[in-house]
Parts: sequence; structure tokens; C-alpha cells
Amino acid sequence: MSFRSVAIELTARCNQRCSYCYNAWRNDPDVMGELDLDALRLLLTDLARLGDLRHVTLTGGEPFLRPDLHELIELIAALGLGVVIITNGGRICAADVERLSGYGHLLSVQLTLAGACAATHDLHCGAGSFEHVTRALEALTKAGIPTGGSFLCTAQNFQETAAIFEKFAGYEVRQVAFNRFNPSGYSTAALHELMPTRSQVVEALEAAERSATERGQKVFCTMPIPPCVVDTQLYPHIKFGHCSAGAKNSEPAIGTDGRLRLCTLQRDSVGPIEVLEAQSLTELDSTLAFRSSIPEFCLPCPLAKRCLGGCGAAAQWVLGSARELDPFVAQHVMLDFDARSRQHCSSAKVSPGLEGNSASRADDE
Repeated sequence: MSFRSVAIELTARCNQRCSYCYNAWRNDPDVMGELDLDALRLLLTDLARLGDLRHVTLTGGEPFLRPDLHELIELIAALGLGVVIITNGGRICAADVERLSGYGHLLSVQLTLAGACAATHDLHCGAGSFEHVTRALEALTKAGIPTGGSFLCTAQNFQETAAIFEKFAGYEVRQVAFNRFNPSGYSTAALHELMPTRSQVVEALEAAERSATERGQKVFCTMPIPPCVVDTQLYPHIKFGHCSAGAKNSEPAIGTDGRLRLCTLQRDSVGPIEVLEAQSLTELDSTLAFRSSIPEFCLPCPLAKRCLGGCGAAAQWVLGSARELDPFVAQHVMLDFDARSRQHCSSAKVSPGLEGNSASRADDE
């Protein structure tokens, strides 16, 4: 094993219906099942034994819908691992806050703001969700629990970036992830409403850079922004990265079905978790194929091997193959992008891990 963190999707169930949700099984969570605590105990014990694991990211669905969540957190602590929790905040109660405040190995509880006001946030996440997330932010930060923020940049909220970062600062949230909308899974249905243009992302990045400069917030981009679209050197206080799926610094995902994907956005799994018993993630044929296959448009670029053409997972979801361009790039340079993406997104009905087991860019549909 060669990765230091792993994301575990604890449940397909969720109390919200966010338009940007990456989970393909959002409309049919029962098809994915759910690993029980005993299965998770065996899984985590095996992962800890295999090697380099340092922390576990607990996500979903909504992790706080699991009644055994705190037992799982304590199990992870017993294995000597740190914990990050990604939540919408809607199911965090006073008892949860009290227990979370006692965990020394809790690295962060991350909550997303998709708007600076209820109207915009609820447009993305559903009625009442803004009240829930802000109440959770207040309760967690007042209790001294390490809390991180996540901003999702879309065509419907980019103009509120400055106000969103100011709101995080008001809760003394010092670390904020900048996520540009990246269509995958369920959210492909809202691709043409949510996908921001280059100019919209640039406007949002400028606001984030000002906030990082003036307030000292640590801002990092978790979704790749190809350098051919945005000159990242213009934002020295923002940490940018590239697609790390399958690389040594990656965070692979284990779905509610117990199967392994190169990242949470990947459509298909690379197989059951047992594949790591025989081979490291970076040496799997599917990983090597994914990282070595680059969209034809990107081949002349000197940064192609580092950038990989942006997000191959989104390309597969939207255009049918990970060999295609990242939709964020394609919308500006592919003349038939609108027609092709609409046709593919309307016909694709694939759940990750249920159809095929290859994450390869070289062996798609």
C-alpha cells in the first residue's frame, strides 16, 4: 500500500439532496448496501496493518446518519489513526458535539457552504440546509472542535465567494477548501446549470486570494484546475494540486459496497479491497493505465504528464471516456461539447462499482 489516507463512504443515505452530489447512487441508495461495524473493523485493521495509512476520511452520504459513528471513530483512534469527517451538519446534535470535543485524534470536521445566504445555499442543497450548516458551524467552533470549510464554486454562486469566505472567517474557520464544481455521478444532471466558466472561476479565485492574504486563511484547491485554463501563479496564497488518483499522495475511496476506487469521483472500482494484499495501489494495471493515458488535445502541452488533462473521472461521467477532456476545459474548446455532454449525461445510468471494475483511461466504454 502506498497511500497515507483513505476515504470511506459509510452510507448511501443522506438527509439532503444537493444538486452537486457526486454519488451515482443518490437516487437509489439501497442498491449499494452498507458495511456494518464489524466489517469496517476488519477493513480498517487490514489497512492499518498493510503500511502507510495515517488518517481516515469518513464521508457518505451523511456520516452522522450512522448510529455507530462514534464507535467507529473510537475504533480508528485505537488503531492510532487520525480522523476527518465530511458532513453537511444537518444531523449533528449537542451530544455529538460533546463527544467530538473529546477526541484528540480528530483532525477536522469539514462543512460546505454553497452560498453566503439561505437563498443561494438552499438553491444548491435544499430548503433549510443553510440554517443547519451554520448552526453546526457555530456549535463546533464554539466547542473548540477543529473545523474546516469547503466552498463549492458554481455558476450560481461564484459572485458570493468573498461573502462566503468572510462567513467562514466569522466562525474562525482558518482552513478552506476551494472546490470548483466538477460534474460526476448524480450532479451530471445539473451540469449545464452548475458548471462555472473560466471567467467565473477566476473571479472566485481572486476573491479567495484576497481573503487568504487579508485574513491569513489557508486555502487549497481540491479539484484540479488545469494550468492551460487558469494561471495559478497569480494566486500565491492558494495551494493548487493536480489529479492524484492512484498516485502516492492520493486518497482512494472505499464505497458502501466495500470496493476500492482511485478517488471518490471515479465511476468504476479497481476491485475489492483485497487487491491491496497482492499489489500496491500505484502498481495496479488500472492505475498505471489511468495515469499514463492523456487526452489527445493535451499531448503537445509540456505540463501534460503532471496535469493529466484535468479530471479524467469527470470526463468519463460527462463525455463517456476518461480519455476525453476535463469538462471544465472542454466547455471552452470543444465545439460540440454541449450536444455531446447532454446526450451522454441523459443516457448514462451507471453506479460506481456495479458495472465493470476498471478505472482505466485506456479501457473505457
